Amino acid sequence: MHRRSLSVPTNRAADDTPARLARYTADEGWERMPPYDAGADTPPWRWPAVAALLFLLGLFVYARAHDPVVQGVAGKEAHRASAGLQSTCEGGRGCRFLVPTIIGEQESRGQHHLIQLSRLASSLNRTLVLPNLATSRFMTCGTAPFSSIYDPAGFASLAGEGVGAFIEQGAFERWLEEGDEPHSARAVRLRVAGEHEPLGPTGGAFVPDRTLGGQPRAALCLDEARLAFGSREPLVAVEPAERDAASGELLENVRRLDEEDDVEVLLVHWDLRVPLLGDESDDLLAAAFVYAPEWHALAGAVLSQLGDAVGVHWRSEGVEVGRLDECGTGLVEALVGLKEGEQVGSAMRSVYFATDYPLELLPGAPSHPTSAAEKEPLLEGGAAWLPAHSDTLSAKLTASHHTAMTHFLATFASHAAPAGLTLNTYRSVLPSLLASLPSTLATLAQTPAAPAILSQLVLQRTRRFLAGEARPGIGRERCARRSSWTRRVIVARERAHEGGRGSGDVVGWWSTDGSIE
Repeated sequence: MHRRSLSVPTNRAADDTPARLARYTADEGWERMPPYDAGADTPPWRWPAVAALLFLLGLFVYARAHDPVVQGVAGKEAHRASAGLQSTCEGGRGCRFLVPTIIGEQESRGQHHLIQLSRLASSLNRTLVLPNLATSRFMTCGTAPFSSIYDPAGFASLAGEGVGAFIEQGAFERWLEEGDEPHSARAVRLRVAGEHEPLGPTGGAFVPDRTLGGQPRAALCLDEARLAFGSREPLVAVEPAERDAASGELLENVRRLDEEDDVEVLLVHWDLRVPLLGDESDDLLAAAFVYAPEWHALAGAVLSQLGDAVGVHWRSEGVEVGRLDECGTGLVEALVGLKEGEQVGSAMRSVYFATDYPLELLPGAPSHPTSAAEKEPLLEGGAAWLPAHSDTLSAKLTASHHTAMTHFLATFASHAAPAGLTLNTYRSVLPSLLASLPSTLATLAQTPAAPAILSQLVLQRTRRFLAGEARPGIGRERCARRSSWTRRVIVARERAHEGGRGSGDVVGWWSTDGSIE
């Protein structure tokens, strides 16, 4: 495509922000039925009939309790679909658990790490506890159970791939409350060396973790009164960012520690970057982390609202700030070219836009707040802006980012909108979406995890999909950071095409000159 000359007036970022989406926490209330009292004046002639009725009722209850179908349903309810485990302490593992308290990287990379933790738990003959999620991270302080985001059957399907037994955090917490005495526990932290780590690489060896003040506070939202740390102080092992011999040493040290101190609960703060037990394939990750059916139903509702759409993911973190203007202009050119050049162009009317930048902050954004109730005053400086959709970008936002994205919105309004394209984000489609949903799905659509999950599923199914050029060696045209989140979209689209279910292409990479490869 030849480069158009797109002249757009420069607009300053507005001095208002939208209200934060409130974190949704589902509180289940249980009501007790009051006991029934027949009274002391029950006529004697009723007792034989009552006794017979109670006998028949007892037979029914016994039969139901020993019905394998009923037992199966009850077990799933009690353990929240925990891979078919009949007991939290079954088999040779006994009551020995590995609990990931925090996985350092966000969900996409966190999935890799959770598989690694499952392999580690299996090698230690422990049951993995699948932690809750907090927006985009796996952690025990999260409010969303694993099965509210994923279908546990996907994780269970990896039984033949070295992935061992697991239960969900809710089932583990119920076990934790059992018994008169607290359960023996140890906390360890495995992390990569970096600018925020006061220790240098420890060569895979454990040393006391002084960052926690010498206290075993790594329980992280679990009932610490039920964890008996005793004299076991928290330990940390730090290894280089690149894979080296220390990776093997670290794994052996974890195993040695586990053999020497056989505690019931091993709490692991996992903040590594390189795999300890082999790389995980795209196919394995796709099989393990299947979003629950409710999310797919919501994605279908979004797609129905969008109509014929092109999806865009722009991971702006890591792109030179001075290049963002060119990349935004190139994206608009690429979109207009698709609209004008394709046979389906006349039907294509929607652009579904997902990005790590908090676009809703800017005037002209499709989800920018308009009512006073939705606005919050900005403080001075770039750090006062609401967090980015990627928390690693939040600390890197500058006024130049805001200026570049404001320029992108203005360019879209002056060139793509007249061509018949509308810009949509999850937050912009949400109000009209809620009106058409049943209450259960409407509640789910407003949870903190919803924008990222639904954007992932929507982009997997749009007719066309564009991502910023991120391949190495392309010089100035680089418009995005290489992203595991983008990779998940591409893998899903590839699988759909291989199965004959895909429409349009798999992915188009846009560059600063508006071309698509």
